[in-house]
Amino acid sequence: MKGWNVLLAGLALLMTGVLTSCNNEDDIVPEVAPPLQGATKQVMVVFAPGQLGDKGYADRVMDGIDILATAQDQLEVPEADVNYISMSDPLFTFKALEQWMSEARNPFNGQDYGHRLLVLTESYMLQWLAESSAEMRDSDEVLVLKAIQEDLDNAEALGLGKRLHALNISAERSARKFCEYMDQRIDYEEGRGRDVNPSSINMLRLYDEEEVAYRDGIRETLTEMRGEELEMSDYPLSALDNYGTYSPLLEENIIQAAYDSGQMLHNKVRSDGTIFTFVDLGSANMSFDYYLMRQPSFSYTTLMLDAQPSLLRRFVIDRRFDTAVSEWVTGWMDAAPGEMPLATSYNDENYCQDNITTEL
Repeated sequence: MKGWNVLLAGLALLMTGVLTSCNNEDDIVPEVAPPLQGATKQVMVVFAPGQLGDKGYADRVMDGIDILATAQDQLEVPEADVNYISMSDPLFTFKALEQWMSEARNPFNGQDYGHRLLVLTESYMLQWLAESSAEMRDSDEVLVLKAIQEDLDNAEALGLGKRLHALNISAERSARKFCEYMDQRIDYEEGRGRDVNPSSINMLRLYDEEEVAYRDGIRETLTEMRGEELEMSDYPLSALDNYGTYSPLLEENIIQAAYDSGQMLHNKVRSDGTIFTFVDLGSANMSFDYYLMRQPSFSYTTLMLDAQPSLLRRFVIDRRFDTAVSEWVTGWMDAAPGEMPLATSYNDENYCQDNITTEL
């Protein structure tokens, strides 16, 4: 694919000359080949370390990249090169981002890109831009995923102004449906004489919400629908230390922590009757799924964010960032720097799908 792999700095420019002959051998002159053409725009997507392969959010973003790259491949001269950075180490990711910021040259034709877009899959990466010694050009723009206007306001010191954008998909509609299911399930369990806690839900996240601002609308909607008496028990994997220090940078620990948390929540049902659990663990969602797969029966109902339906008995919310990203970037290609909306948020079934049923 044109523009598919991460660009290699220093790619040599290939130029050829064609000799033509005339009747007089002395008149043989080289004909200069036309300059090589190349894209005038570039899209660079930066994934957080270890994100790709999560069977959820990051893979949906990658699907969007594939849509964009395929569309560009069908053009005789691509309008934009579509690239991505995905590394396992935060330092290497930061260094690759700095190199992109400082080098705007198209290696295919040796000319600088006229318009570049940097897509960040996590809002905390904005801090990397602030810490970088490299500077972005006036024609460079940044799109932050899973972010809202408040995140742009917090990053005002970057000085990007109208060239800093946010794109988000809210799961509010799905959360409302889940609340309706909760009512039905509670009535059913109490009708069977089972002791359940109707005002409690476990929240299993990768990070503590004091560390990362989640913009999916889950907590706000649950609080609105269930009332202020709703108790949310937060269990961030980054804070667990049952078997050592669990850090989002340590993949093996995160996988083990997700599995251990499944067992912990199973035991919690017995202790306090909490039968509802919300799960958002990124690539560790698959580890939690593995725990569910090994259980002959389920004592609690799981709602998993940024996952896809499977044979497992769990509810999922599938935010279609593939559609949202490909559509937004396509619009950016036709716009001048600073013309795209500052903050875009979707909250309809075209961008957020689920398998939640409101009846038992």
